[in-house]
Amino acid sequence: PGDDVSEPGVYFRYTHSAAERCALEALKWGYGGSNGITRQLLLLPEKSETTPGERDALKASLGYLDIFGCEVIEFGPSAHLGGETFLVKAVPTILSARGAASLISDIAEELGALKGSSLIEEKIEEVLMRIACHSVIRGPSRLTDSESRAPIRSLATIAFAGHCPHGRPVIKRYSRSEIERVFKR
Repeated sequence: PGDDVSEPGVYFRYTHSAAERCALEALKWGYGGSNGITRQLLLLPEKSETTPGERDALKASLGYLDIFGCEVIEFGPSAHLGGETFLVKAVPTILSARGAASLISDIAEELGALKGSSLIEEKIEEVLMRIACHSVIRGPSRLTDSESRAPIRSLATIAFAGHCPHGRPVIKRYSRSEIERVFKR
């Protein structure tokens, strides 16, 4: 009872989860593809100052960041933190409208801590999930009809569309009988 898809019901979609799932699948496809994750050059590079430890982690992660669609270059000593100043010149296209320097620093720290470890390959999906999460709409926002429908259209093209990368449902169906129970019918 309540699971029969032929029974009338109401469907609710959580836009963030739907968009996040679509973004993750696009990133995974790009990561595994021959062209890599597409990148967007920034008109104005973002500056990121590091401590000596952060500098080492970022330097150790530059190859992976490049694979993830980030272009990060050394710019000179950090005037405030004693490490290095880096410029973020390009980010994954999916992040192009958002400030990414702090996200990139966080990812570099995570990957830098695993340098030379076999665990780094296991971390790849987590990094892609994080990029996907930061790239999509968050919180209550007004969407145009087109923006609202885009994740549903995209979900139809991927193999696993029922849940976001964190395991939350993208779409929830409430059957007529479930709704009637709420109203004690």
